[in-house]
Amino acid sequence: MQKESSQAQLDDSVQQIDQGLNAAYRQLRELLTTFRIKVNEPGLRPAVQATIEEFGANSGLQILSDYHLDHCPLTPNEEVHCLQIVREALSNVVKHAEAEHCWLSLMQDNNGTIHIKIEDDGIGIRPEEQRAGHYGLIILLERANSLNGTINIGLRPAGGTLVYLSFPPAYRRLSPETGTCHA
Repeated sequence: MQKESSQAQLDDSVQQIDQGLNAAYRQLRELLTTFRIKVNEPGLRPAVQATIEEFGANSGLQILSDYHLDHCPLTPNEEVHCLQIVREALSNVVKHAEAEHCWLSLMQDNNGTIHIKIEDDGIGIRPEEQRAGHYGLIILLERANSLNGTINIGLRPAGGTLVYLSFPPAYRRLSPETGTCHA
């Protein structure tokens, strides 16, 4: 305003501030949700199961899971990021997909890479929903990056949406002789 900017520039600045505040509030709500998650047992499996039960009960969505990570010693940080990615993806299915079914798969391949897929039979994500400003998708990308992984969000070949995360778990980067991380 002191620079005597045009109304359009001022409106743009206000919109950017508003978007930033909304993103900050969303991240705060996500952190509070993370701290409120009650799991009777430690580990990712019970947390994922509790999440499936929560989202299924509150939405009527039928969620089928295929969990094959019991042998995989993920760090607490990796578990939190995986759980939050699953929660965000399931939240998007419930809010936007108009789906009846959702499939969740967590597994490790022969090379040690972790793969997490969340698929639904809903209307599918539209390209305009993937643009900047959709903070849930941005948060998914940031979480994948923090895991040194990649995440792909797009249309599922059979219809609906597919969220696919892959990352190398920290323990696979440890040297067997020294217990130190490989860079």
